[in-house]
Amino acid sequence: MKPLANLHNNMIMPQPVQDRLLGIFEIGVKRSTERLSALTGMPWDIHIISLDIKSDEIFRSILARDTEEFLGFSFSAPGEKYLVIFSQKTGKALLDASSFGPSAGRRPPPDMEPSVLAEIANILIGGLEGELADRQGMVRIISGPTTITNTKGAIYDQVFMDPPPFNQLIVNVLIHISSPKLAADCTLLLRLDSLNANFLLTIDPDARPILP
Repeated sequence: MKPLANLHNNMIMPQPVQDRLLGIFEIGVKRSTERLSALTGMPWDIHIISLDIKSDEIFRSILARDTEEFLGFSFSAPGEKYLVIFSQKTGKALLDASSFGPSAGRRPPPDMEPSVLAEIANILIGGLEGELADRQGMVRIISGPTTITNTKGAIYDQVFMDPPPFNQLIVNVLIHISSPKLAADCTLLLRLDSLNANFLLTIDPDARPILP
């Protein structure tokens, strides 16, 4: 995995900081895997393919390359915003593979499909949010999902550009999801404000903060 770039001075984040960030996501993903398996009654595997930090401008230029329509689910907590993005293909595969509630083993009816995908997105970020809350030693309340259907770039702008990401750390994670019935990838984006980023990632209290 490539070193993480510091957004504000173009220096490389120290390896221990990079390792801590990756460790937070790996534990969160493990929690999500266990919850999704328990909810659907089938084994799932969720693991991180890549984790990256870039400037907001670079993220926007990369996401703008995808002109097809995607499904986005955004959530917010104090000092944080989450965004899970599924392609239409991945969304359909997840619906075909999922077995929720009384309709276990059958694809949910069309009017329930957005709710099922929102719940999967909620599970993906729920494990991570739980790990962040444990590390901060506090109970955190996260919002319900906002569903957005648009291009990746438009979804990103709607979620992360209000307010503009000044003094924010944006982490882009590519996640692979698999079960006996599917294998698919999705994108998870997390925006941390400077208070959360510095609390979670500062290893040496005497060192320069990750974000000013």
